[in-house]
Amino acid sequence: MVWPLDKGQVTFPLYIWTVIHPRADFTTKLNGHFFISANYRLLIPTTAHDMIDDIRDVFKYVSEHLALDPVGNTKFSVDPFKLAVGGESFGGYMARLAGIHVDPKPKALVSMYGMGGDLLSRFYLDGIVTSEKMPFGSPLFDLSNPRFQTIYELSKVETSTKAGFDENHRPLGGDRQGLYPLTIQRGKYLDYLTGIKGLSQTLEEEKIWSATEASQLQQVPKVAHNVIPQLLLSSDFPPIYLIHGTADSVVSIDESEATDKQLRILGVETHFVAYEGGEHGFDNAAGTKAQQGDPIYEKLKPLKEWLRAKLE
Repeated sequence: MVWPLDKGQVTFPLYIWTVIHPRADFTTKLNGHFFISANYRLLIPTTAHDMIDDIRDVFKYVSEHLALDPVGNTKFSVDPFKLAVGGESFGGYMARLAGIHVDPKPKALVSMYGMGGDLLSRFYLDGIVTSEKMPFGSPLFDLSNPRFQTIYELSKVETSTKAGFDENHRPLGGDRQGLYPLTIQRGKYLDYLTGIKGLSQTLEEEKIWSATEASQLQQVPKVAHNVIPQLLLSSDFPPIYLIHGTADSVVSIDESEATDKQLRILGVETHFVAYEGGEHGFDNAAGTKAQQGDPIYEKLKPLKEWLRAKLE
């Protein structure tokens, strides 16, 4: 999509959003930036190591194609030195990976209730025994059901999946839709993120959440460091804008708070906005509109100005 700033300009900044979102492009429309939605391979059978390759491929494509040739049937092209990356939920994790593994680094990152701020927390390692602590308060899975023992045997690589339920309360995304809450309930998420079987149990037994950052670096196998962003943040990490609902039951607001705190200590520019009472996906709730006066829109307006300044 192209939104020219003026008729005389032919190169524009690019905002890369990891997986499409109903309001992800509102800042680009207002700022006059290019906007693309980039998919990535989903967990199982792939791991986060494959996702690093995916986000690198996006930047390679931009530099080798969109930055050299006009986009579509226009005269416009992308300025490869003015790129920002954003995402919501797991897309926020992908944005963090871009800030670490892509060279040259993006000018700015945006994380909307994003994962990756503290993957070594008890939420990912302890397992869940009460439905009140499950994502969205959903019922616990009956782990004695043989179907839940084979649900991880997915062989098809996918880059997108449906979400939600049909009129008979069946998940639109099939078994894949239940993978995240099931894996969180079992306390095995890091096994599938890293591809290291048994890692979650080892780290849980070591109570890694209570260890210092230096100790965590020693306790986590080096082969897994690349996919655990909190272990690799440094002073050259791009400026980031973090937005998170205070009532998020899917990705705790603690994750955004952890990233904000860690980056401030490193001297990296960070902006953290807490949306009071917001559950996961609060900006996609029924009745919200990308227009003046809408509470969520008003909350996001500073983000628009921030992105404009970063991509000037």
